[in-house]
Amino acid sequence: MTTPATSVVLERAASSEQEQLVEVLQSITRSFKAWIGAEVRRAGLSGPKFWALHQIVLDGPVNVSHLAESCSVTPAHISAVVEELCRDGLVERTRSETDRRVVRLVATPGGRAIHRSVWFRVSEGVTERLARLGPREIASATRALSLLARAAATGAPRGEGPA
Repeated sequence: MTTPATSVVLERAASSEQEQLVEVLQSITRSFKAWIGAEVRRAGLSGPKFWALHQIVLDGPVNVSHLAESCSVTPAHISAVVEELCRDGLVERTRSETDRRVVRLVATPGGRAIHRSVWFRVSEGVTERLARLGPREIASATRALSLLARAAATGAPRGEGPA
């Protein structure tokens, strides 16, 4: 039988473990951001330019408002970033075949190559670090991260609803 005092202790322990998990996830996020940031700079891009290019590569031809929403910035901000990407030859504007008023953004072959190169080098860095772990540790981490991915996919964070 669980007493109220035991229940409080168990809740604190669970809370503490959850806090530790959040701290580990934050540490992993910081590491990934640092690895990606280093590779982005090595490719000669700023963070905003890379992340805009990333969204354009992932989402295919997109309009400016979709890109701004995907990058969580204003259309005015993303327009300046897109202008630089176009000037650098990484993105181009195309008109819709069905409605000539609609302008879509698409990554050029050069933009796709830079995007692929950055992710390849980041992947190499992760693979190099994972090589330090044994097969059991890799399997355990894969199971745990799969559980976290499923939990994360079950809904929007608190305070955010569907768009």
